[in-house]
Amino acid sequence: MTRTRTIALALAAAALASTLAGGYFMARRVGLHNETSGRRLYGFINIGDRSFTFASRDVTLTDEPDGHGGEVLVVRYGDEELTLRPTRTPDPAGMPGLTRHMNWMRVLRFAPLQGVDGPSLERAIRSGRITDRLAIVIHIPPQGAEPGSFAEVWKRSSWFDFYEFLPDGTFLHQRKAYPESDKALARRQARARREGKPIPERSADDLNPNSWRYQAASIVRSGRDRPTMLPGAMSPDLAFTEDAVGSMGWTLPFTSVSIFALAASLCVAFAPARDQAGAS
Repeated sequence: MTRTRTIALALAAAALASTLAGGYFMARRVGLHNETSGRRLYGFINIGDRSFTFASRDVTLTDEPDGHGGEVLVVRYGDEELTLRPTRTPDPAGMPGLTRHMNWMRVLRFAPLQGVDGPSLERAIRSGRITDRLAIVIHIPPQGAEPGSFAEVWKRSSWFDFYEFLPDGTFLHQRKAYPESDKALARRQARARREGKPIPERSADDLNPNSWRYQAASIVRSGRDRPTMLPGAMSPDLAFTEDAVGSMGWTLPFTSVSIFALAASLCVAFAPARDQAGAS
């Protein structure tokens, strides 16, 4: 064994040890973050049927004329009735279920993803292992904005109506705005300091990024059946700051460098030997 190969193997052993150590501390940091951050990821099931039951009560959604040449969506939940006016023009009639209304609203059953993954969530709900919730989420685009225009997709100008079906047979309504990013808020605060003005704070009407409403809004906003951790260009991000990656701290670059060093050392250690006789 050549001296170079011996050194490379020694470096590979050291890199392997540091990789394992870095991975261990990385996992501990992520685990601690998940236990203490208070962040909860929800799974959502898109409901396309116009009639079903929830909390032992009948739920129906029907298109009815509004008396002024337009249409409204009437939601009946037990003895309660809710009239919703579309915030965008629905697709043509005749489409199955609620499909024609999915460009402006969604009916979502949801529950925390604790101990189950997305595909098994519906089975867990049906078996009674998980208690789910139900809500209608409506996207309210900027007034006068054309569908697909820059103004229409500008996140900060988006508002959402949330109608949650409560177990007692009533609705809980809240209207929230898509929150500005931390960077945008920091820029406004820095500008206010320079100009000697009051420091702006985040609005109480903003969606909480750690809430189910924020995740549900991402579905209506992006047109997806469920939020993802890697959304498209027009999809709301599911985390601003202080996420699991950020909690890794020094362990992420340390482990990354260790893996690179391990790979490089192994390449040198097991590289084909040069033919000295042929070279001479």
